[in-house]
Amino acid sequence: MASKALIFLLVSLLVVASQASHLIPPPPKVPAVSPVKAPLKPSYPPTPVTVRSPPPPPIQVLTPPKTPPAPVQSRTPVPPVRTPSPPFRARAPPPPIKARAPPSPYTARTTPPPARTRTPPPPVRTRAPPPPYIAITPPPPVRTRTPPPPVRTRDPPPPYTARTPPPPIRSIAPPPPVTSIYPPPPAVVESPPFKVQHPVPLSACHGLCVTRCAKSKRKKYCMRSCKTCCKRCRCVPFGTHGHFETCPKCYRAQRTRGNKHKCP
Repeated sequence: MASKALIFLLVSLLVVASQASHLIPPPPKVPAVSPVKAPLKPSYPPTPVTVRSPPPPPIQVLTPPKTPPAPVQSRTPVPPVRTPSPPFRARAPPPPIKARAPPSPYTARTTPPPARTRTPPPPVRTRAPPPPYIAITPPPPVRTRTPPPPVRTRDPPPPYTARTPPPPIRSIAPPPPVTSIYPPPPAVVESPPFKVQHPVPLSACHGLCVTRCAKSKRKKYCMRSCKTCCKRCRCVPFGTHGHFETCPKCYRAQRTRGNKHKCP
């Protein structure tokens, strides 16, 4: 609808301009209005479109021709004002370089420079004298504790009275000796101690050690230690165990690291 209204206005303007073309300058060109694109519709089933009949065209009412208006004095266009460009300024030449003056000839100093006097050190701050001694007042007298109450002593025990001895027990007469049917056992007569030959010859050590280690579980260890003791002490006790007193102290003094008898 907006495009049709614009077209109608343009047509009316063109008609008026044709009538007074010599008085009114041509109208400015109006840029064509681009058609408005409809927004994209979503991809769901389209809705039924109701087709409307186009509206009837507007009725043009013919009006009587108007008297031409007074000529409009067109204004002469004002020429553009050009701003004058600034005049060209030449760059100023650089200032001349001043040449250094030649050094003055060396003149020997006749008088030495004045010696610098050291400033005196600041005065040492002396400590203020200590305050006068104030005598300490004696402490207040210590309160003496009241003596505790006397402890109640227990009454002395009664004097000891000796008990009367019990009456003597009547001794029972021993039973008569029993006469056994069996004959008495024979009296055991102790045999004299066995004497070991000392010193034993080295050739007899092997035979004595075989009888000594006959019942040992570790025969090799027993034979090695027995032969060593026999060569050192020249004695081997009789039997398979014990009887160390039959040999001298040398055989009994042989000890292992575990403080056990080394000689079997």
